[in-house]
Amino acid sequence: MSKADLKTLVSEIQTNKAKAEALTEALTSERAIFGAYENSIEQLIAVQQAEREAAQAVIKQLQRQLNAPALELYTGYNSEDRWEGGIRIVWRLN
Repeated sequence: MSKADLKTLVSEIQTNKAKAEALTEALTSERAIFGAYENSIEQLIAVQQAEREAAQAVIKQLQRQLNAPALELYTGYNSEDRWEGGIRIVWRLN
């Protein structure tokens, strides 16, 4: 093997080592970035789940309030043209 061929071979080996190291560093940093992205997605999903559960609790509370009997005050004339007033309990059937 000639001296020029040996220099070419050594320079190619050094170039390939540098490329391999750069690729390894890029892969490592990309894995770290993906790990951070994955963690942020998991946090987002957890926050959305908590918000969803809170909203469902509010919806259930509102449904109970809508289905609860209500007191109403009423006044006016009855069918005999007499003034009357009072309180009545009203149940809503859904």
